[in-house]
Amino acid sequence: MIRIPLPSYGTLMRGLSTAFFLRLGSNLRIRDAEYYFEGDSFIADCNYEDLLDALADTFEKAAEIMERKLNNKPGDIKLHRNDLNSLKKNGVDVFSEYCCQFTIKFCESLANNLNIDKVKSTAHVKAKGDKVYYGNGKIALFQMFGVEKYSSASRFMRSNLTNFSYRYYVNDVWLGILLSGFSFSYSGYFNQNVIILVPQENFSCDVGIYDEFTMNSLKVSGSDPIQAYVILITLSTLREYMRREFKIFFDPLTTFNLTIYKISRQRNTFTLTSQIDQNFSQIFEFAARYLKYYNEKLGEDLSERTQLEEALEKIIRLVSSGRGKVDKYQRAAFMLYDAIHKSHDVYDMIYFFGRELSQKACEQSYKKRKRGHWLFRGDGGREFEAILYGLNV
Repeated sequence: MIRIPLPSYGTLMRGLSTAFFLRLGSNLRIRDAEYYFEGDSFIADCNYEDLLDALADTFEKAAEIMERKLNNKPGDIKLHRNDLNSLKKNGVDVFSEYCCQFTIKFCESLANNLNIDKVKSTAHVKAKGDKVYYGNGKIALFQMFGVEKYSSASRFMRSNLTNFSYRYYVNDVWLGILLSGFSFSYSGYFNQNVIILVPQENFSCDVGIYDEFTMNSLKVSGSDPIQAYVILITLSTLREYMRREFKIFFDPLTTFNLTIYKISRQRNTFTLTSQIDQNFSQIFEFAARYLKYYNEKLGEDLSERTQLEEALEKIIRLVSSGRGKVDKYQRAAFMLYDAIHKSHDVYDMIYFFGRELSQKACEQSYKKRKRGHWLFRGDGGREFEAILYGLNV
């Protein structure tokens, strides 16, 4: 049994490491090894050889996912000059001055250069004065990953008694853990705002849907509703995962909790502007009903995409991309979110979608169809209501 200490609860550093260890856990289970979180530790019930293999696979997956995300052009963040100096001072090859590009190369290199001693170093954490060392390392924690320390409105890393802030240092393996967690949870850099969605330790699912979730990088800007972003991820990842992996419908999720970080970068200063804990279980329950409804309707032909599905995705993609009449698409996204939580009248929402949005969405999705095809009137509206509230119509 191997115990790896976790960073302080409530910090971004903790969230990034949690994202990493959840993915590592999936790789351990492939090797018939169990894992769990206990207090401020991650426990792996295996030997160091199996842990080494699982770590290497996880670092490789992090590099792959970040590369796929960059292909969708979510933006990249230039490393702080102090971070670059710390890397160079400690003999780390600076493959790129941009965080996402650096993550890809560093994780690839780390996966190919792991050994048992490096793996064992993950369990070594010590404090000396105002400094905390992970893996006995000397690489300063990236400014963005310790953003609470630099936010004037936050006292995360300050003691109420001594009023001093801690400084964190990591070795190369721990840096890889944090960069991998960043790869899994990075959601975009727009308008000088970094958006990061990290899971909590009580995140639970039976078939690893989190892996599929992280592999879908979709644009979100600082002014667009986070709800629209999450709903789009829900619809696309659950649908594709079920079709590709199982060909049948079932609900694999028990809880889905995320902490949403919004970090502003102004010149060389990172500031935590928003940190929200959100449970998205209701949204996923909606998506599960949505999939079940159409799985039963379409039978074995799960490759067919419904008009309703096309319209919903087009509307929310327009919100995320900022194209079109953004105010209307944002309103539609919020209405959909509120309707899922049963705090908005479903008929009012369907009417708004049909009158204001569905014609344009349909024209862009189905160029060969006649103009003026309205998806949310008549049977389309009743179908959507059935999915939304689980009714039988």
